[in-house]
Amino acid sequence: MNKNIISTKSNLKKRFFAGLFDYSIIFIVTYLIFDIWGVANSEGNTHVTGFPAFCIFLFWCIWTVGLEQIFGATLGNSIFNLKPISTRKNQSKLTLGQSIKRHLLDSIDLSPIGIGVLLIKNTENNQRLGDIWAETIVIDETDQNQSVKKFDDSPVTENYNIQKKNIGNYIVRRVASALFDFILFAIILKILLPYIGNKIDGEYYTDTFPTIIAFFLYLLIQDLFFKKTLGKFIFKLELKLLEDENKTKSNKYFRIIARRVFDVFEIICPFIYLISISITDKNQKLGDKITKIIVTESKIKTTANTRYNQFGY
Repeated sequence: MNKNIISTKSNLKKRFFAGLFDYSIIFIVTYLIFDIWGVANSEGNTHVTGFPAFCIFLFWCIWTVGLEQIFGATLGNSIFNLKPISTRKNQSKLTLGQSIKRHLLDSIDLSPIGIGVLLIKNTENNQRLGDIWAETIVIDETDQNQSVKKFDDSPVTENYNIQKKNIGNYIVRRVASALFDFILFAIILKILLPYIGNKIDGEYYTDTFPTIIAFFLYLLIQDLFFKKTLGKFIFKLELKLLEDENKTKSNKYFRIIARRVFDVFEIICPFIYLISISITDKNQKLGDKITKIIVTESKIKTTANTRYNQFGY
């Protein structure tokens, strides 16, 4: 017999300000992307298409679903000590599917007509529409009276889908780190444009090819000196070189440089990146696969008996 005892409160003020914080960040990033890459039409309205538009969607996914999968809550919820948890039996942490369901309905729950507020105040477990669909609740971690107590007489299967969950977490972190590096470069470029760009009709522009080269060097220098970009550092990832017959230092540097050459294909078509890290056995993108490099979780320094040393040997 399975039984869950759920104890919640509306936490309405905290949930409102947490949502306001998260979507303020999303709005700011969206505004910056429009400001940098937006094109005005004949009516004077600004729009973005192609890769910049994809970046807006990708950032939304990472800031909502991604952070929830990696840290258990979005930054807004974490600031206000809120945490979404699953009401399903034998499971407290949200699955990727549950996070997606919760946030797909954000636009409805956060609409000015107040659907989310009405549901939170009037449903039995203080759930908004996204929570009801995803089978989740939101609790205040500072309130000991809010929880889900689970009782299950049936045997619990060990290692419950753990491999699949870890892969999903890893892919989210890879994509998040890449997007962070891209947006940071765009912000730096925007700041430097008045000094390095060409002024045309009152706006500053740079040529595409030099910009791609600058982006390539921006990433490569971090890889060579630190084995990770700033994005990878934030999301606790780093490069590891797989075994190779030629273990000279020059060979190691050549492989790191060669790995970045293939970035141009992934910039043109981001789906190449997403598909390759999802289906390859070591979750490698195209450049990783060809140069025999993997991106793994950062760990504390290990002894000489471990499989990899500083440069992956």
